Amino acid sequence: MYDTLARRTAEQVHAAYVQRVEAARSDARLTEEHRRRLLAFAYVTTRDRLKTLAAEHTAEVDAERLRLQQSVFGHPADPDALRSALSSATTTIQTREQAEQALRRSSRTNDDVGALAVFNIAAEHGWTSVTKDYLAKRPDAAAADSALRAHEQAGADVNEKLFGPLKFPSLPPELSKHRNHLEQLAREAGEPTPGSPFLPTA
Repeated sequence: MYDTLARRTAEQVHAAYVQRVEAARSDARLTEEHRRRLLAFAYVTTRDRLKTLAAEHTAEVDAERLRLQQSVFGHPADPDALRSALSSATTTIQTREQAEQALRRSSRTNDDVGALAVFNIAAEHGWTSVTKDYLAKRPDAAAADSALRAHEQAGADVNEKLFGPLKFPSLPPELSKHRNHLEQLAREAGEPTPGSPFLPTA
């Protein structure tokens, strides 16, 4: 599960939606037609808010993944040198054995950029013996790699995908026969007065 500001806001939006639906259902002063309109207004505004939050959540998650990838595979102090080393290593390293040899050579010559280039290629090919050897000698890189793996694994939460707060709320049963004109019903509800329980709170 990715914990982002957008996700936390979505939890509040869902809670507010439940309150708005219950308020519409429990208000004995409403006609059934007006009640449907208020329910549609609550649903449509909540759905649209969650669409926006889902986009914000995805952007935040992608930005964090990119930051972690750059901390593991990049060289912010000398990106040009890394680019050159990657170009050279790509043409000379075709097997895991060649990668292991190149990594040992880089270690002997204290060539950190060359070692990072080998690590990049080994990671792309899935040569875990090479990547493990590289990380074993570099605690900071190993910590960054662990953080990246944890970040990637967080996206595999099936329950989050099916039931997380960024999913749309359930459509009230009262609106099941009106799926095709929810927006029209919502517009007919009008804008609630300030402080109304039918207004979104987040």
